Amino acid sequence: DYTVLQSDLDAGFVTNIATASVDQNGEAVTSSPDTVTLEADITRRLSVVKTATTESFVMPGDVLSYTYLVTNTGNETFFEPITIADDKIASVSCPALPAGGFAPQASLTCTADYAVTQADIDAGSVTNLATANTTVDGETVSSPEVSETVEASVEPRLAVVKTTLSNRQLFGPIFEVEYQLDLENQGNVTLTNVQLDDDLTVAFAPATVFGTPEVASDELSIDTEYDGVSFIDLLTGTDSLSVGESKSLTLTARLDITNGGPAQGNTAFGQTDEVPDRVPSDDPGVTPETPSDVNPAPLSIIDTDGDGGPDNLESPVDDRDGDGIPDSEDYDPTGYFYCEENGAILPGGSISVTGPAGSNSSVGLVNNINIVQDGSNGFFQFYVTQPGLYTLTPTYP
Repeated sequence: DYTVLQSDLDAGFVTNIATASVDQNGEAVTSSPDTVTLEADITRRLSVVKTATTESFVMPGDVLSYTYLVTNTGNETFFEPITIADDKIASVSCPALPAGGFAPQASLTCTADYAVTQADIDAGSVTNLATANTTVDGETVSSPEVSETVEASVEPRLAVVKTTLSNRQLFGPIFEVEYQLDLENQGNVTLTNVQLDDDLTVAFAPATVFGTPEVASDELSIDTEYDGVSFIDLLTGTDSLSVGESKSLTLTARLDITNGGPAQGNTAFGQTDEVPDRVPSDDPGVTPETPSDVNPAPLSIIDTDGDGGPDNLESPVDDRDGDGIPDSEDYDPTGYFYCEENGAILPGGSISVTGPAGSNSSVGLVNNINIVQDGSNGFFQFYVTQPGLYTLTPTYP
């Protein structure tokens, strides 16, 4: 019996040379030599175990470190260098082989680092595929492919800020207010399918929305169906925000304060595929340093006497008609039917107003003419909603 050596396997065969001998009367008699060669059953195999020594990642540029434990699982010693092919890492560092080669059942450890990209964070993980390789007589010997996955610590965050830029009285109780709405990606993952909604019916109550709001942006895709009442989505829902990116729009709306000015601030809500819960513009986590201007956007239009003149435009102390009531609390109609002799207000009259679109002679909005008081109680008031030449015709008491 002969016990095979590793060198025999590395050679690929064992050759035995033998002779038979006998001592005949003190003389050796020896046969001719004979040779037998047995070929080795060579198996050339490698295995690799890939391990991430970094547990997770948060931002682009974070470095993931890996080890690759390579083992010769065949029965032949390898003498050519071990290399690692990794689908995400161009260069993996492996140590030089021992002087006697890479023997069966021996192991060595290779290492590599990978810098995370924004695409990896957006994907939520990094998965690497790797094989160990060497060559024998020009033939490549490869291990089975292995994979290793490192999960991202995904932190999506959307900031929504709504600011009141200006408000002004257009005519009578009709006011125009301009808002700016800002969206910012404050998280670490790209935000997709961004949506922003703003319900002006709720925001303006008890005032009402007058006409169709105007929405404009050079950065966001505006939904042209937005009316702030029955359709409150400002965007088409197709926009994206990269990490740290901000985009904004302006919203110009008109409101009728006949029933009173807005009783609360105006809060808009944003959401994305990554932030499915609606984020309000008064989120305390993203309130700027000047909360008086935003979150929610304030709009204070108070008209105590309901005459279409806001209190801030009428004096709280002056009394222009001398009736003992401050101007801001005293209803101030457009005109009066009164007696020239004693100044007494006379009920029973009426007015008719004619403009480009037609006439109106009763309380309410007709032909762009809104008659608030028709003169029957002694005073009259009206305003118009479109420019043009208008003629007032009174019918005296």
